[in-house]
Amino acid sequence: VEAIPEGSIDTVVFTLSLCSIPTPRVSLRQAYLWLKPGGHMLLLEPVGFPPSWLRPIQELVVRVWRPLSGGCGFRSDILSAIQTLKGVKVVSLEQFVAFPIHAPFVAAKLYKLN
Repeated sequence: VEAIPEGSIDTVVFTLSLCSIPTPRVSLRQAYLWLKPGGHMLLLEPVGFPPSWLRPIQELVVRVWRPLSGGCGFRSDILSAIQTLKGVKVVSLEQFVAFPIHAPFVAAKLYKLN
């Protein structure tokens, strides 16, 4: 497999993938390096419920869900990884609940600064 040169990609899309990667912050940073200046990063990822009565229920559901979904489960660190990524402008960031017991989701569009 040939290495992807830095600054060579217009758009990177993460869809239900960071949830199964052990280090989403590292993956976001690598994607940032591949983007051309002005390039976009699009994300749709499940994130963990904030601490509440739903969190223990979600953790039980994820124990069943994770083996059925290729290892994907809620990740509370994805949102912070997006918000702290340097060198990008967050164009949009929306949190919503698609499956009330499984996980809230985050949809984001990031723009790489020059």
